[in-house]
Amino acid sequence: MGSNPEAGPAQRRHAGKQHLPLKITTISWWDLAHTLGPILLASAAAIWLALHFVQPALGGARAECG
Repeated sequence: MGSNPEAGPAQRRHAGKQHLPLKITTISWWDLAHTLGPILLASAAAIWLALHFVQPALGGARAECG
């Protein structure tokens, strides 16, 4: 059989997991700018449009309701 009879439950539980090391040695700033640039520009434009075109509520309108 393929299992070790002396192996405890902890070893059998972790036997199926593979450890994939994360290796990021260099960052391509050009690729990062092309990825995050449009997202940041669209977010900034959406925030600016919301702040520019949304009108604040009138201050006295709340007192007239009740």
